[in-house]
Amino acid sequence: MTRRARIARLLLLVALVGILVLTVLVRTPTPQGQALARTTCAFSGPVRVMDVGRIPPEDTLPVRVHEDVHARQCDELGWLRMRLKNLTAGGRLSLEAAGYCAGARARLRRGDSYALTRERLFDDANAMFAGTLDSARVNAALRASCPELTASVVQ
Repeated sequence: MTRRARIARLLLLVALVGILVLTVLVRTPTPQGQALARTTCAFSGPVRVMDVGRIPPEDTLPVRVHEDVHARQCDELGWLRMRLKNLTAGGRLSLEAAGYCAGARARLRRGDSYALTRERLFDDANAMFAGTLDSARVNAALRASCPELTASVVQ
């Protein structure tokens, strides 16, 4: 192997290690709302953490369903792709919209009011992304993820 090829390989290796280190260390902007639970995507699979003491009993099921969505996303995307999506607010929104919609569907199956569920869906998602994404973008992501819950909302 020529010296030039060895240098090229070394540079490629350094670049890949740098990307992995940044992926692990770089955090996305902290959401404005207080998270009640989180699912992290590790090499060995999803890890779900729920702060049950802070979750009102009526929210336990929707929060769990929301986090189940993230666990499935972790399984489907894998650690690296999940981490990369979470590096930007827009990427995180693409993951979170599905979770918020799943939580809202769980509320409806339980018998909660459609109007209140829909309002909470938008309020919670917009609160999470306040200061990082405008409401039009958040609402568009929700409409794409759960049109059956958002059809009558005018933007």
